[in-house]
Amino acid sequence: MNFQNQGNFTRGSQLFAHKLRMFGQGSTNVFIIGLGLSIFWIICRLYQKVFLSSLYYFVIERYVQLKLAIGEHFYDIDQIGIKFYSLRFKKWMHLNAQDFLHEFYTSQHGFKIQQLLEFLINSALLEGLIVFAIGVIISIVFFTAQG
Repeated sequence: MNFQNQGNFTRGSQLFAHKLRMFGQGSTNVFIIGLGLSIFWIICRLYQKVFLSSLYYFVIERYVQLKLAIGEHFYDIDQIGIKFYSLRFKKWMHLNAQDFLHEFYTSQHGFKIQQLLEFLINSALLEGLIVFAIGVIISIVFFTAQG
């Protein structure tokens, strides 16, 4: 093969290259559909397990843990306080940080967050993989039927 016809491919090689490109594009589409269904399923399951108010108090609890971890080097732990908006009393409250932690872990919000963590550790990955596999199978059937 000389320099002039180096860009000329046979029809068979063009078809083969086209099939490879289409296979790559189809695989990407199938993967994205499976991943999207899996994420949607996990979000729906998380919403069944935890309400937004529990997530709100969980974020505050993480902030209090950070404040205690940093503040214990500069202050006595009993002096560290937290100011937050209480959804139960509908007003801004000031509490000792340790009192807030105790109330969080003995309330329904702490119980819900504990259930959420158990769900994420025990069954969320398995459910996500099952939904991903189902999404991949359905999208392969759909794309095959469409041609």
